[in-house]
Amino acid sequence: MGDEPLFRAGHHMHAPEEVRAIRRHLRWLWWPGGRVRHIAEQVLEDPGRPLLAEEMAALRESLSRPAALNWHERVVAAWVLSRAGLTPEQAQEAAATLAAVLVRQTRHAVGVACGLGCFLPWVAFPLAAFWALTDGRLNRVRAACALALGQLRLPETIGHVASALFDAPGLRRTGGSVRVRRAAEWALPLLSAALGPEHYGGLPAETVPLLCRAVLHEKREVALAAVEALRVAGDGRAVDPLRRVRKWQVHTSVWRAVQDALPVLVERQARERAAELLLRPAESLPGQTDLLLRPAAGGGPVDAELLLRPHQGTEEP
Repeated sequence: MGDEPLFRAGHHMHAPEEVRAIRRHLRWLWWPGGRVRHIAEQVLEDPGRPLLAEEMAALRESLSRPAALNWHERVVAAWVLSRAGLTPEQAQEAAATLAAVLVRQTRHAVGVACGLGCFLPWVAFPLAAFWALTDGRLNRVRAACALALGQLRLPETIGHVASALFDAPGLRRTGGSVRVRRAAEWALPLLSAALGPEHYGGLPAETVPLLCRAVLHEKREVALAAVEALRVAGDGRAVDPLRRVRKWQVHTSVWRAVQDALPVLVERQARERAAELLLRPAESLPGQTDLLLRPAAGGGPVDAELLLRPHQGTEEP
């Protein structure tokens, strides 16, 4: 599979290049009785085909396997989950599985090999080569999961995709991690467009900080998608990060979008702070905790027998 996305946004019918990419993966699934291969071939012939419960379970099981040897099957499984006709419940299950694979970090050969090279130089290079191969295969699966999440367009997964925009920074960056980043760049605008005002306050807690970071992304369309997502469904935590954005750090269109989004976010921040004040518990004066247990003023001693006296009009047995 090359660096181009497997999926074409907005099209339910399969694009020719998409079909060719999937068939190349299917050729590696040489056993004819393979469950994932059988399901994929049916979806290729019938786009939007519903999945049975046992087929859904087989696809999720394939994606959940940690081994890198069956990475072709896992890429195909991710594609099927994004192209089959899923019920809302199945879509939620598929998104949870895809997101779990996407956020799973791979081992990075550079750091490990450098550490081993200080003590066992004759072992470092073979291990680096092996881990680089493993890293590439696992990251191909992660990239397929990012593409599938974009195709599913479930807004609650936008935080997972935003985190993949900065996968393996610095010396940990590999060819596989670059592929994951490109897939996330393709998927984020699709998820941003799926957000609505009803998602405000309902996204995972880490989503807003991740989108704030994505505002500084080098690609304008990605940064604009992040700003729009914050404007539509972000909370007050986005105000300070967006205020720190400098005009010379982003594209002019991104800067204008930030200026348009800030009034909306400032208003939300004010409402959130007002709600916090209303919900804040009252504070007692220091050293006055005994007031809470003091009897009402003017109350005299109470006879214990009065407390046990039966109500008037009732007969004692």
